[in-house]
Amino acid sequence: THNSTPLKSRLVSVTKSLDKIIVVSESKQQWRQSSFGKYWLVDVGTLQVEPINAIKEKDDSITLTNMNYAAFSPNGKFIYYNYKTNIYLKDLNSGKTSQVTKDGDMKNILNGKPDWIYEEEVLGSDRAIYWCKDDSKFAFIKWDDTDVPVYNLEIFGDEEYPKIEELKYPKTGFPNPVVSLYVYQTTNSKLIKVKQPEEQDKDAHFLGKDFIIYQTVWLNEEELLFKRTDRTSRILQVCVFSTVTGKTSIVRTVNTDKYSGWYKNNGDIYVLPDNKGYIDNVVLDNHDHLSHFKNSSDSQGAVISYGEWDVIGGIAGYDKSENSAYFIGTSGNSLQRQIYKVSLDDSSLTAITALDQIHSYSLKVSKGGKWGLMKYAGPQLPTQKLVELSKLPAEPEYYDSLLNLNNAFDVEATLGTYQIPTKDYLPIHLHDNVTVNVVEVKPADFDEERQYPVLVSVYGGPGIQKVNCDFSYGFEEIVSSSADAIILYIDPRGTGGSGWDYRSWARDNIGYWEPRDIVEATQQYIENRPYVDTERVAIWGWSYGGFVTLKTLEYDMGQVFKYGMAVAPVTNWHLYDSIYTERYMGNPSQNEYKDAKINSYKNFEHVYRFLIMHGTGDDNVHYQNTLQLLNQFDLIGIENYDVHVFPDSDHSINHDNANVIVYDKLYSWICTAFAS
Repeated sequence: THNSTPLKSRLVSVTKSLDKIIVVSESKQQWRQSSFGKYWLVDVGTLQVEPINAIKEKDDSITLTNMNYAAFSPNGKFIYYNYKTNIYLKDLNSGKTSQVTKDGDMKNILNGKPDWIYEEEVLGSDRAIYWCKDDSKFAFIKWDDTDVPVYNLEIFGDEEYPKIEELKYPKTGFPNPVVSLYVYQTTNSKLIKVKQPEEQDKDAHFLGKDFIIYQTVWLNEEELLFKRTDRTSRILQVCVFSTVTGKTSIVRTVNTDKYSGWYKNNGDIYVLPDNKGYIDNVVLDNHDHLSHFKNSSDSQGAVISYGEWDVIGGIAGYDKSENSAYFIGTSGNSLQRQIYKVSLDDSSLTAITALDQIHSYSLKVSKGGKWGLMKYAGPQLPTQKLVELSKLPAEPEYYDSLLNLNNAFDVEATLGTYQIPTKDYLPIHLHDNVTVNVVEVKPADFDEERQYPVLVSVYGGPGIQKVNCDFSYGFEEIVSSSADAIILYIDPRGTGGSGWDYRSWARDNIGYWEPRDIVEATQQYIENRPYVDTERVAIWGWSYGGFVTLKTLEYDMGQVFKYGMAVAPVTNWHLYDSIYTERYMGNPSQNEYKDAKINSYKNFEHVYRFLIMHGTGDDNVHYQNTLQLLNQFDLIGIENYDVHVFPDSDHSINHDNANVIVYDKLYSWICTAFAS
């Protein structure tokens, strides 16, 4: 409580000593990661609560301000927070608050708070502040969005006139934000601008003024490593800035043309203790692997994972006593997530989980490396166990003997009251020797003597997997059980987990292979399966999956797919944001994006019927995508579709009960289609 008023709050930050916490109340979502709220400092011992940022008015009243975020520094000496896109620092010993930046303006200049496109496509975070572990300094990114075009989001609400929210949103080919990197020294309140390589060396390869900063991390108290690319994420430079010399050097450069790919974070850089360097993701023989870089100037690194499979993410943890690290890999099957241990002394690999079985695991490791929280996600009922890592895999019975932290008995009992569909993994080999992963879901009482409708579920985005072996029962499984339908999950070429030979099909080819692979895989599935009702075959997807759904209907022309449901679809990639689209398609000045849009509108007349749904407040895939498509349908008289619009809903479609309605609508629509 504060002034006897109860606060509905949630915990956001804790000191290492656990004596103080920060909570937020009245939090309101902004975009996918960011929010505004009132932040409070709580003394755990006394339960005293005080606002972190309050403005004293002329009449001595106090106004509590909404902030972007607030948190403790690593050692708990400071609270750092962001208010109106400026960074503030509160010294917990003296109680003094300093304003680190003063030029933030909520619109064009943002300090330590990502703009929309960086939050969504680059950092996946609501903040861009990187502390040195001894609290002596921190780095932050500054955004200049002055030249970024504005997209006007119309918010209708219940007023007579709608509100307009101006969203700085660069579409393909349009100006991107200009970023810069700064270091603030808490010891002397000095603010230093990090010089980019081309500012010091005329021979340094210039990535353009709109280069992208992907990752930033302190290697030690004096050296800051950051990764940057050109705007198409095709050329990567790993740079190190020294606070002692004030110079920035390019340590290594990667041209993704080498593996016909692109750059995107595949795991955090893991800094080893005692100045033993860091572990980073690299591409080796067209697979994602790990390399140990001994120091900041090491440009080669020592590869510590290897083989015809992919590392997923970065390092999960490090055992200092054994000088070994843990990570997740596919073991040659993209469905899997297996746990590995690697010695940094001799790069010897040990599989912690059984590689001869299809598994999906994740792992969190304690700071010392002794304990791990192992989560088994499937295909059987999930478990979660706290393990002593040194006992795996040396003691085979050890894991089974441990207590499951999940309440698996309740889940099993609940599942026993339902008709649970069955799942099988079906790799399908296409005509050109490419194999796509398919998961088949059948109703519990499946009978080969009957005929069943088929619903294909897709996403299909570059480097992303929908098909996996996780234990999961959601919307599609409900359709299978309730509508007596077969479900197929299909990952076309270009998706993740299978190396760059597979992923690179997507480069410069969005919209080409996805429909072809899905149609061919579905055709192959239907062949020699008389229990499939070929007049009741449908496809559905959301976001990128909505785009793939529409492209498949356009390409197929009703031959295989009679129905489709597209939610929040991209219909023309010229309308989507620059960083995501150009990462896979390059700059539109060098690529006409021929297949990256709906082109042959007339083809849709051959589909029995299809459904399109979209939120009008979608900041990600703008409602403009659906409206422009519908206009083209109007021009040529296409009428065999239904539309459901969700006022003011964003990309997740959850405003004012919309998330319940969207799934109810999908379910009822497909049941009606399958009953016809």
